[in-house]
Amino acid sequence: MQSTTTSNVVLLGRSIRCTHQLALQWVFACGTLTAALLISLSVFVTPWITFAEAQVEVEVGLFKACGRIFNQTNCTSQWQNLAGGDLIGAIMLVCSVVVQLFSFAWFVAITARCPCTSKLRCSLITVAISATSAFVLSLIGLAFIASHRFTKAPGLNLLRAIIDPDMISHHSGPSVVLAMMGVWWTFLNSVISCSILQVRTRMRNHT
Repeated sequence: MQSTTTSNVVLLGRSIRCTHQLALQWVFACGTLTAALLISLSVFVTPWITFAEAQVEVEVGLFKACGRIFNQTNCTSQWQNLAGGDLIGAIMLVCSVVVQLFSFAWFVAITARCPCTSKLRCSLITVAISATSAFVLSLIGLAFIASHRFTKAPGLNLLRAIIDPDMISHHSGPSVVLAMMGVWWTFLNSVISCSILQVRTRMRNHT
């Protein structure tokens, strides 16, 4: 009787751990998808962010807005001079980084603390959808930027929009970097999850 009770407690503990892991993995997958959407949306916003040629490349969005506001006495006119995309684009970029780091932290917690790696299967589909969405939306955003900036160059294609130095340095650089980082990081998470599942399956087959 006692052994039966003990086994039930062990099974209950395993079930709780697996359920907890499943919930965390879904949080990671949804967080990755949210980051992909925010990153892609920031790509759409960047054509309306005004940049000065003499500014440092990293001085975009929030930094530029703060410099305009706090270095001037007339804050009202400075707010009116903002192009709108400055603050919005900065919020999108910052939120993208925060959400992506949050997703990374949850994924590390899952793989480090939860032994029931078989539950990773339940979110691999969502992770794959996240990566696909980030990739497709990023390419659409880049194509939109290309058509917005180079209306007088009908021969411009998507590849030129990605490798064009002026495009990367002054207009869409931060968004492109974050978008590609989100795509490849999501892909890396999928590879890690699949590798863990494969190792677990081999171990079970040997035992």
